[in-house]
Amino acid sequence: MITLGVVYPQYWVVDSIDTKETLFFHLSTLKMAFCNPHKIGGLDQDVFPLLSAHMFDLQSNHFKTTMLHNFETTLREENQFNPFMRLWCKIFTSIVFNFNLLEYIKLAEIIVVQIMGQLKMSGHLTLLFS
Repeated sequence: MITLGVVYPQYWVVDSIDTKETLFFHLSTLKMAFCNPHKIGGLDQDVFPLLSAHMFDLQSNHFKTTMLHNFETTLREENQFNPFMRLWCKIFTSIVFNFNLLEYIKLAEIIVVQIMGQLKMSGHLTLLFS
Protein backbone atom coordinates (compact mmCIF):
# COMPACT_ATOMS: atom_id res chain seq x y z
CA MET A 1 0.00 0.00 0.00
CA ILE A 2 2.93 2.36 0.67
CA THR A 3 4.05 1.88 -2.93
CA LEU A 4 0.78 3.39 -4.14
CA GLY A 5 1.51 6.45 -2.02
CA VAL A 6 4.13 7.86 -4.41
CA VAL A 7 1.43 9.95 -6.09
CA TYR A 8 0.37 11.55 -2.78
CA PRO A 9 2.17 14.67 -1.52
CA GLN A 10 2.22 13.21 2.01
CA TYR A 11 4.56 10.43 0.80
CA TRP A 12 7.25 13.03 0.11
CA VAL A 13 7.14 14.64 3.58
CA VAL A 14 9.35 11.94 5.07
CA ASP A 15 13.08 12.61 4.97
CA SER A 16 13.81 13.39 1.31
CA ILE A 17 17.03 11.33 1.30
CA ASP A 18 15.12 8.26 2.47
CA THR A 19 12.34 8.98 -0.03
CA LYS A 20 14.79 9.21 -2.92
CA GLU A 21 16.29 5.84 -1.96
CA THR A 22 12.97 4.01 -1.58
CA LEU A 23 11.38 5.65 -4.63
CA PHE A 24 13.32 3.42 -7.03
CA PHE A 25 12.00 0.32 -5.25
CA HIS A 26 8.42 1.63 -5.30
CA LEU A 27 8.60 2.60 -8.97
CA SER A 28 9.98 -0.85 -9.84
CA THR A 29 7.06 -2.46 -8.01
CA LEU A 30 4.58 -0.23 -9.85
CA LYS A 31 6.22 -1.08 -13.18
CA MET A 32 5.86 -4.81 -12.47
CA ALA A 33 2.17 -4.31 -11.69
CA PHE A 34 1.13 -1.88 -14.41
CA CYS A 35 3.71 -2.09 -17.23
CA ASN A 36 3.55 -5.81 -17.99
CA PRO A 37 0.89 -7.89 -19.75
CA HIS A 38 -1.13 -10.15 -17.47
CA LYS A 39 -3.31 -13.22 -18.02
CA ILE A 40 -7.06 -12.98 -17.52
CA GLY A 41 -8.20 -15.34 -14.77
CA GLY A 42 -8.33 -18.90 -16.07
CA LEU A 43 -8.26 -17.82 -19.71
CA ASP A 44 -5.12 -18.04 -21.77
CA GLN A 45 -5.47 -14.46 -23.00
CA ASP A 46 -3.15 -11.55 -22.24
CA VAL A 47 -4.36 -8.14 -21.10
CA PHE A 48 -2.27 -5.29 -22.43
CA PRO A 49 -0.22 -3.26 -19.92
CA LEU A 50 -1.91 -0.17 -18.52
CA LEU A 51 1.28 1.90 -18.70
CA SER A 52 4.30 2.02 -21.00
CA ALA A 53 7.43 0.86 -19.17
CA HIS A 54 9.62 2.90 -21.52
CA MET A 55 7.68 6.14 -20.93
CA PHE A 56 7.45 5.38 -17.21
CA ASP A 57 11.26 5.22 -17.04
CA LEU A 58 11.75 8.32 -19.19
CA GLN A 59 9.39 10.38 -17.04
CA SER A 60 10.59 9.13 -13.63
CA ASN A 61 13.20 11.87 -13.06
CA HIS A 62 10.75 14.59 -14.01
CA PHE A 63 8.13 13.03 -11.72
CA LYS A 64 10.56 12.91 -8.78
CA THR A 65 11.64 16.52 -9.34
CA THR A 66 8.06 17.71 -9.70
CA MET A 67 6.95 16.00 -6.51
CA LEU A 68 9.97 17.18 -4.48
CA HIS A 69 9.40 20.79 -5.57
CA ASN A 70 5.62 20.86 -5.09
CA PHE A 71 4.67 18.74 -2.10
CA GLU A 72 5.41 21.40 0.56
CA THR A 73 3.45 24.21 -1.08
CA THR A 74 0.60 21.83 -1.81
CA LEU A 75 0.39 20.74 1.82
CA ARG A 76 0.50 24.36 3.08
CA GLU A 77 -2.27 25.63 0.82
CA GLU A 78 -5.69 25.95 2.33
CA ASN A 79 -8.80 25.46 0.24
CA GLN A 80 -11.70 23.02 0.02
CA PHE A 81 -9.65 20.28 -1.70
CA ASN A 82 -7.45 17.69 -0.04
CA PRO A 83 -3.67 17.77 -0.77
CA PHE A 84 -3.87 15.00 -3.38
CA MET A 85 -6.50 16.89 -5.37
CA ARG A 86 -4.63 20.21 -5.07
CA LEU A 87 -1.38 18.69 -6.38
CA TRP A 88 -2.86 16.74 -9.27
CA CYS A 89 -5.16 19.60 -10.32
CA LYS A 90 -2.03 21.70 -10.81
CA ILE A 91 -0.42 18.92 -12.82
CA PHE A 92 -3.54 18.25 -14.92
CA THR A 93 -3.88 21.93 -15.84
CA SER A 94 -0.24 22.43 -16.83
CA ILE A 95 0.59 21.73 -20.47
CA VAL A 96 4.24 21.08 -19.57
CA PHE A 97 3.32 18.63 -16.81
CA ASN A 98 0.75 16.90 -19.00
CA PHE A 99 3.40 16.29 -21.62
CA ASN A 100 6.22 15.32 -19.26
CA LEU A 101 4.20 13.29 -16.74
CA LEU A 102 1.55 11.54 -18.83
CA GLU A 103 2.33 8.04 -17.50
CA TYR A 104 2.31 9.33 -13.92
CA ILE A 105 -1.00 11.11 -14.49
CA LYS A 106 -2.40 7.77 -15.65
CA LEU A 107 -0.83 6.12 -12.60
CA ALA A 108 -2.48 8.65 -10.26
CA GLU A 109 -5.86 7.95 -11.88
CA ILE A 110 -5.37 4.17 -11.55
CA ILE A 111 -4.33 4.48 -7.90
CA VAL A 112 -7.26 6.71 -6.98
CA VAL A 113 -9.67 4.19 -8.49
CA GLN A 114 -8.01 1.33 -6.58
CA ILE A 115 -7.86 3.22 -3.27
CA MET A 116 -11.44 4.47 -3.57
CA GLY A 117 -12.64 0.95 -4.38
CA GLN A 118 -10.89 -0.44 -1.31
CA LEU A 119 -12.16 2.35 0.93
CA LYS A 120 -15.69 2.00 -0.38
CA MET A 121 -15.67 -1.72 0.36
CA SER A 122 -14.33 -1.10 3.88
CA GLY A 123 -16.65 1.86 4.55
CA HIS A 124 -13.84 4.43 4.91
CA LEU A 125 -14.41 6.48 1.74
CA THR A 126 -14.50 9.78 3.64
CA LEU A 127 -10.86 9.34 4.72
CA LEU A 128 -9.65 10.03 1.19
CA PHE A 129 -11.39 13.39 1.08
CA SER A 130 -10.69 14.66 4.59
